Amino acid sequence: MARKRRTERVRYSEAAVTMPVVDLHADADVKSERVTQAILGTPLMVAKSKRGWLRVTTPDGYRGWIEASATRRLKFIEPRYASKGRLGLVTSNVAILYLDQFREPGESITVTVDTRLELVSEQSHRFKVRLPDGRAGWVRKEDVAVRTAGFSYPVTSRKKIVEAGKRFLGVPYLWGGTTPLGFDCSGFVQLVCKMNGINLPRDTDMQFMVSRPIETKELQPADLLFFSNMTSGITHVGMFIGAGEFIHSSGKAIGVTISPLSDPYYQSALVGARRVWKNHADR
Repeated sequence: MARKRRTERVRYSEAAVTMPVVDLHADADVKSERVTQAILGTPLMVAKSKRGWLRVTTPDGYRGWIEASATRRLKFIEPRYASKGRLGLVTSNVAILYLDQFREPGESITVTVDTRLELVSEQSHRFKVRLPDGRAGWVRKEDVAVRTAGFSYPVTSRKKIVEAGKRFLGVPYLWGGTTPLGFDCSGFVQLVCKMNGINLPRDTDMQFMVSRPIETKELQPADLLFFSNMTSGITHVGMFIGAGEFIHSSGKAIGVTISPLSDPYYQSALVGARRVWKNHADR
């Protein structure tokens, strides 16, 4: 009698995002609140699944529900996407990733700044990459920088943080948005700081808690300004850029814009200024 083969149980505990930008929701329902977003290749820790949804934690510790169809589950001990060798770091606000080797424009997707792509080979004007779902793609060299796996942005300077913020002027406001396709206030601040070597948590109240209070007379470019609507604690954050102005993603159907701190509305809503530098030395 033949022995019955034992079916191997594959343990799944991680996943990789396979879409350019995907929403994470408060509940396993597309109609529930968008709480944040994740970009192509982002590693996710999977807690549980339910009706085509996954309860996940992002690298910055944020939790939410994501549609399983927007991810690829990793097998036990399978390495994370773009965790070895060289990668292509998207440096343009948005970049076109072509899925057809011989036709431009052909089938393509739009990826956003900070997306990390596994490099396969180099051509005269573009790189061939492997996507998290195994497909091949091609991206123009001017849109990416070659880095090694595990790359972290170096700490830069106040000036460069302000410059990074200004490159997103005009990006529309999007509740829960974290990319140049749409930002909320804390998503904007988080990405700008990350690109300059400062890692902040996702939400405004979290950013308030991890930063150090300063007097408004001490304000320097790249310091943060926190505001409240007086009904639910800290509700808004912006970044001081000097000359009495700050840059922020405004929810008043404006998006990323520069506003005067002297504006009566912002003066009345201002909770305080805070600093995210790890030491007192100016950079």
